[in-house]
Amino acid sequence: LAANVALERRKINAETGARCAERRDRRPAAMAQQDVCDATLRKRIPSFKGTIVIHFIVDASGRATEATVKRSEIDDPEFQGCILKVVDGLKFHAPAGGGEAIVSAGLSFAP
Repeated sequence: LAANVALERRKINAETGARCAERRDRRPAAMAQQDVCDATLRKRIPSFKGTIVIHFIVDASGRATEATVKRSEIDDPEFQGCILKVVDGLKFHAPAGGGEAIVSAGLSFAP
């Protein structure tokens, strides 16, 4: 039984890794926009750092919607708005079984 559980866990991890790798292939535009958000804030506050936690929904088609700032150590509305625009443009795999998925993701920034 333990061997079967371990084998199934490896299989799930391999499938998840493949999906994440596939998603990363589609992320360059979003990552470039995130870099623009970072660079814009660094012009005003060169040594800013912190974490911002974004809450969003992945709808049945896999599109990220309704992004909001759940918590932020970076108290800058312009930066937060820029990051929310990046998240709202992301595309993921559709949630298994249809419906939607609720996601909270942390993004950390350092000088």
